[in-house]
Amino acid sequence: MPFSVYFLNENLNMVNNFLKLKKPIEEINDNLKEKTNIMHFFRSEAEIHEFRDYLLRFLNKKKKVIPPNQDLGDFQTPLDFTDKICQLLQNQNCDPEILLEPTCGKGNFVISALKIFPDLKKIFCVDLQPNYEWYFKLSIIKLRSEREFQAEINFYRLNIFSSEFSNIFKKLEKYPENEFLVIGNPPWITNTELSKLDSLNLPEKSNFKGLKGLDALMGKSNFDIAEYIIINLLQNLMKSGLSGKIAFLLKDSVIQKILKEHHRSPLRLSNNSALETDFQKIFHINAHGSLFLANFGESSEYICKKQPFPENTKNLQYKTFGWIDNKFVSNIENYKKYKWMEGKSPKIWRQGVKHDLSKVMVLYHNSKGNLVNSNDEKVDLEKKFLYPFLKSSDLQVKIAQKSRFELIITQQKLGQDTKLLEETAPKLWNYLNQNLDKFNARKSKIYNNKPLFSIFGIGDYTFKPYKIGVSGFYKKLNFCLIKPQHDKPVILDDTCYYLFFDKLMDAFFTWVFLNFPDIKEFLNSLVFINAKRPYTKEILMRLNYRNLIKRTDYKLFLKFYSENLADDMEVSFSESDFNTFKNDLNKLDD
Repeated sequence: MPFSVYFLNENLNMVNNFLKLKKPIEEINDNLKEKTNIMHFFRSEAEIHEFRDYLLRFLNKKKKVIPPNQDLGDFQTPLDFTDKICQLLQNQNCDPEILLEPTCGKGNFVISALKIFPDLKKIFCVDLQPNYEWYFKLSIIKLRSEREFQAEINFYRLNIFSSEFSNIFKKLEKYPENEFLVIGNPPWITNTELSKLDSLNLPEKSNFKGLKGLDALMGKSNFDIAEYIIINLLQNLMKSGLSGKIAFLLKDSVIQKILKEHHRSPLRLSNNSALETDFQKIFHINAHGSLFLANFGESSEYICKKQPFPENTKNLQYKTFGWIDNKFVSNIENYKKYKWMEGKSPKIWRQGVKHDLSKVMVLYHNSKGNLVNSNDEKVDLEKKFLYPFLKSSDLQVKIAQKSRFELIITQQKLGQDTKLLEETAPKLWNYLNQNLDKFNARKSKIYNNKPLFSIFGIGDYTFKPYKIGVSGFYKKLNFCLIKPQHDKPVILDDTCYYLFFDKLMDAFFTWVFLNFPDIKEFLNSLVFINAKRPYTKEILMRLNYRNLIKRTDYKLFLKFYSENLADDMEVSFSESDFNTFKNDLNKLDD
């Protein structure tokens, strides 16, 4: 809501008059309540001076009154879009009397609500940043000068993660019979990212998902701030015995996490829908998000309809994601067709090696044929500890023919004492110690109290000769057959997952089956393709490809292989080999 110089000067004169006349704060607030419907416009005399300084900065166009905080996940919703959202809610028969905006910012959601919802009686809004508070209050002054509204506005400057925020719900409890709307656009950032920025606006440090062991250490305890805000908000609303509607702009990944948490600890959400929104167009960021709508406080439903944000269109197509048969899936309709493959993978999927130090650990041959690291430093090491190495981008072929890189392997099993390298590999030991400061600078907690130069994702399985690898990052699913190179097993990085085999024939038959269309259809019904890492060990372990193998005879297998994969790999096999493979697989424990 733009402000004219005249409007800003008018308010500056008002504030100067307050200070000149030295009116009591209660009298000033009574005067401003008549003008704005805002309760307790100023909480102290110091805030009057603060507001005055803000107006002066606003009039001085050389200074920004609201510095950009996009590094903190702060993306303010444009007023024209908050208007569309409120209009959409009204078209869906949402007519709130009480509104809560827990991440108010510039207040555009509140401004739109005041324009569109005629029955609003009370508004509660929260933000921590003074600049946003004053901008919001100026917007209210301007709006009230243009139109009448009766809603009483309560603004709280506080940390949404504090106990003070919970006290607001004690005030809301007084209105159990009123229709509630909770609306907003929480920050799009994770707790880990905020910690790196030394932000103080964080929830109290805790493993709020209750993760154990390595899951908590290796990134799964990282969560979106919006996820925490919404779950905490719903829990407070539930304790207060309130019901109504929520409408939040959220990353799609956050909506999915909320639905997952809802199933674990019911939040009384129902009639859930996610209206796909063009975040690139509206906020100029590369993120996939939606307007999440749901009723709260009455019943619980564990599915969510996903469809485009309506723009004067009818009969929009949608898909449904969420829980079915106690399983979380991305497309319920497709999952029903392929759920016969739901179960447990006959073999364990492993994640590649984690080292977090590519510039030291990953080597390659330069144009002169010299082995160098990423800093272009020539490296001479014992070859016994160097292995052919593939990254996610190398797995986008049917068969990996040649690796571009070599990886230093410092351990043969997890936790092995690396001090042994001093005698068995003196050149490697010297090289590693030259880079000791870089190893010590690795931020992941998994390296704490571990031997020097430790790596993870290492074990007997790492050194199996044959593997089938898949990228966790790539949206296009592809299973890649990997054979030894230079008489050494190929190692994958930690963005990849793989099955491992002692025998080529076992790897070959499994690889062909994993490329069957049914496999891809099943996995596509599970994964959210816009996720940062669509394919995970958790997802792959749900694929019981044995069920496909059981229902596939040799004739069908041979037909698929000949038409789709024979050009990539020439291998001699017989029906007897095929049957032996099936029989051996059936002997594996479920």
